[in-house]
Amino acid sequence: MINGKPQGKFKVSRGVRQGDPLSSFLFTLVIDVLSCLLEAAQHHNLIHGGRDRVEVSHLQDDTIFFLDDKEDYWFNLLDLLDNFCLASGMKINSSKSSVLGINCSGPYLARLAADWGCESRLKQDFKKSGDDYEKLSLGRYGRRKEGPSGKVGYCAKPTLQGSLGVGALKEKNEALMAKWLWQFPLEPRSLWNNITKSKYGTSSNGWDAKSGTIGSSCNPWKDISYGYQTFHECCSLVVGNGKRVRFWEDSWVNEGALKNLFPRLFALSTKQLLSISHFVDNNSVPVNWDFGFRRNLNDRELDEGISLLGILGHVRLSRARSDGRRWLLDESGVFSCKSYSSYLHSNGLVDTFPPHPLIWKTSSPPKVKVFLWLVTLGKPIRVT
Repeated sequence: MINGKPQGKFKVSRGVRQGDPLSSFLFTLVIDVLSCLLEAAQHHNLIHGGRDRVEVSHLQDDTIFFLDDKEDYWFNLLDLLDNFCLASGMKINSSKSSVLGINCSGPYLARLAADWGCESRLKQDFKKSGDDYEKLSLGRYGRRKEGPSGKVGYCAKPTLQGSLGVGALKEKNEALMAKWLWQFPLEPRSLWNNITKSKYGTSSNGWDAKSGTIGSSCNPWKDISYGYQTFHECCSLVVGNGKRVRFWEDSWVNEGALKNLFPRLFALSTKQLLSISHFVDNNSVPVNWDFGFRRNLNDRELDEGISLLGILGHVRLSRARSDGRRWLLDESGVFSCKSYSSYLHSNGLVDTFPPHPLIWKTSSPPKVKVFLWLVTLGKPIRVT
């Protein structure tokens, strides 16, 4: 399709290089068509997953489909994939594909796999290998669990909290996704920023993109924007020229959002959604505030107005400096995955480990440091 009209086929002369940032966007464009085909097939009850929809996991080289145990769903999926390959030019290597069955009989699974020329495996075939991998990756002290959440205890927390600082995979993944939220207002002219804004739009706060709610299986921004609430708890707004920070809506003073502190004054203002720069006269020193009230204030509202002016007494605007964000979990004020993953793992509560500098800040060999750490925690040590 070129300019909305079908055209003839063209021969591809070259592709993108390995590591080219354009490759991920091309992958998303093509795979999104497969996601739309799956949604249409499910809408017509041709395929169905274990929940409300067919779960699909997309990777660069692999795709996993989760289907109900019904033979018709399997054959409909094969027809759908054949049509997708015919239209896109992609090919599926059946020799590297497999059917994994859970609560299915072996002969039935083998018959399904034979129709496509791939192998079949039952749940018990790969359960043992998964248990062995867990032992290998967590080790003797990593297998202990803490509380009902099931988080790894000794290895995952930072060394400052008395652990080995290995880190939990879930929290590290959320921290890496939160880095996109931090970089979004800092790179307004980048390609990924423009694509995200064009597809999802900009949030009312002017800093973030809207959360991804499109019902597509290939929607990475939906997973990234899922952590907005926790991310915003770790950020504060730094006022410069006041052109991006909203006066009433944003939490730019220590006390919180002004509309929650002074709801009566907020209801009377005609500038409810405007930024700070619309409330001040830049030529006046000290700052002269204009709240744009629709009428004169009564005695009770005058008291609230005096309290509001008391909060704003320390505010100074700078024409040469733009508004920005400050990361509260790091002294530098800049986002770091390490600080955010530690915050997520400890649920915002940080318990310090007093012997930390005496163990981990020394120039001793790593084996000696681990030995001292075990002795300090009173863990059993095996002597050979």
